Amino acid sequence: MEDFEKDLRRRIAAEERGTWREALRTEYGPWFDDLSWGFQVGDGWRDVVRDLTQEIADIVGGPDRAPALRVTQVKEKFGGLRFYLLALPVAHCTAIDAAIERAEERSSRTCETCGAGGKLRESAGGWWHTACDAHALD
Repeated sequence: MEDFEKDLRRRIAAEERGTWREALRTEYGPWFDDLSWGFQVGDGWRDVVRDLTQEIADIVGGPDRAPALRVTQVKEKFGGLRFYLLALPVAHCTAIDAAIERAEERSSRTCETCGAGGKLRESAGGWWHTACDAHALD
């Protein structure tokens, strides 16, 4: 299992090299160390994820003030952003939950592919996704 995890982390690091994902990991230090599967969202949500992370940093005082905080998953589910955390400072739970809720709502009107205005859609195959007209799935 250890070899699998090391290989997975190597592959994710290679895929993220030079992208907004790598920059976010670098800027927010240990917060993304436990993001084992990487950022499982399209580039269109880059600003949503970045803004949410900055808002959380503003609430808690940054990674240096809350080094135990860990982002464990950033993914799309049912067409919206899901952002999961561990070791949330109790004093900030309400504010952080509200920030995540706002980011999830914003993702539901932002194309996950390109970042343009979008809407929640259901494809003919039954998959929910948020997309602009150009990136809507059939």
